[in-house]
Amino acid sequence: MTSRCVTLCATSISLVPSPWMPPAPAASASTHAAVASNDAQRTRPNIIVILADDLGWGDLSVQGNKAFATPSIDRLAAEGLRWTQGYQAGSTCTPTRAALLTGRFPAELKLFSPLVENGRNSALGNAERLDPDIPTIADMLQRAGYETIHIGKWHLTVGATAETLSDYGFQRARWVDLREGDRDLTALTERPTNSATLVDAAIEEIDRASATKSPFYMQLWLSDPHAPVAPSDAQRAPFRRNVPEGMTAPDELYAAAVTELDRHIGRFLDALDARKISANTLLVFTSDNGPATAAMAPVRWSAAGSAGPFRGGKRSLYEGGIRVPWIVRWPSVVPPATVDRESVICGLDLVPTFASLIGGVEVDDAVRSTWDGVDLSGALRTPKDGTQARFHRSRPLFWEWRYPIEGPVFWKSPMLAVRDGDWKYLWNPDGSREELFDLAADPLELHDVAPLHRDVTDRLRAQLRDWYAALPKDGTRSDAGTLPAIP
Repeated sequence: MTSRCVTLCATSISLVPSPWMPPAPAASASTHAAVASNDAQRTRPNIIVILADDLGWGDLSVQGNKAFATPSIDRLAAEGLRWTQGYQAGSTCTPTRAALLTGRFPAELKLFSPLVENGRNSALGNAERLDPDIPTIADMLQRAGYETIHIGKWHLTVGATAETLSDYGFQRARWVDLREGDRDLTALTERPTNSATLVDAAIEEIDRASATKSPFYMQLWLSDPHAPVAPSDAQRAPFRRNVPEGMTAPDELYAAAVTELDRHIGRFLDALDARKISANTLLVFTSDNGPATAAMAPVRWSAAGSAGPFRGGKRSLYEGGIRVPWIVRWPSVVPPATVDRESVICGLDLVPTFASLIGGVEVDDAVRSTWDGVDLSGALRTPKDGTQARFHRSRPLFWEWRYPIEGPVFWKSPMLAVRDGDWKYLWNPDGSREELFDLAADPLELHDVAPLHRDVTDRLRAQLRDWYAALPKDGTRSDAGTLPAIP
């Protein structure tokens, strides 16, 4: 079996000036300066971003799940900081991933829905790929001396290969869109070993990167528990409960997939400990969007995730579709066993946050001005008195879903949403629907208070209208944001 991993070494390619930073000055003749620089580089943290796929806010036992346990992810929460108001900038995979990489709202990048391989992207209004000329988190960190590695699901370029990711700042790539050599981890026969295979590759890459003495940035973008899942009999056995022999139940399959994902995350954490690099590694764990629903025909037989108490799921702009698990661990910097229930954070924020936290990162003002995310590094540290200061978000969050939403009527949100402070406003551009929620008082979005707060409603509608006006409208479905009629 041949590997499709690609390596681009500084010794074999010419590095051109990047928009992330100006051209490097001429090298100093001082040996002492070079040694000091190397020492500083070794002390900078490694960075790992673990992204689960369609894992719901309520799928973690640390967040109230009683159906099955997630001890490894719970361990991360015990050793780090858990945000309960963490969002992604999309309610599906491609938009979220674009935002994580660029710090920009995906709709502004013309990525509105998952990319497809059947030539229908233009009909959906999508670009064919994330524009490689847009600076990414990997560009930024590579220029700062980091080795950049991607493992797993990508979903930002149709027909991507490992070589493709060099255009986005990655020097190493494994299992791009879950394919390597003659194996395809999306095949049902491969699903029982899906998480294990990706974690194996991640450990291999850590061993190889550690030998270079450079810090590394790794994206471990897993594909579990995205349905359809197909766990082995042994993986399913603890969750059979009252399912008749010869039959399966979606919750049984889903529980097996999440617990298998959790088990291999635990194995990955143990590998970091064994190599004595946990202490100097900033590790982020999150999911790309809320859980899928059984109303999604191709996956209904194994889609059984939970958004916990929240309304909505995947594709919906209610909280269950965009509020996701968010945990960060960074020993000696991030206080352990901390829960922040106040700060509002988003995947958009990783780019500006890493730029702020990591020494040696320089970013052109023109690039910085395009970021929609904010620097949340202040929300990572707890004051010495042990209290957690609320992180006040300096700009609103915007979302769009321009297609129908499968699932219960209660999940069918309007087409656009904005969160500003504790207020969340949802709206259809044709004026057919508008809803306002005070998330501090009503995080479940049960009580529309738009008629009671016309000043807030008018202000947020104007914000949303201005943001939407600048977006292309191609691919917008006429039934987006609508509720079903009674025949």
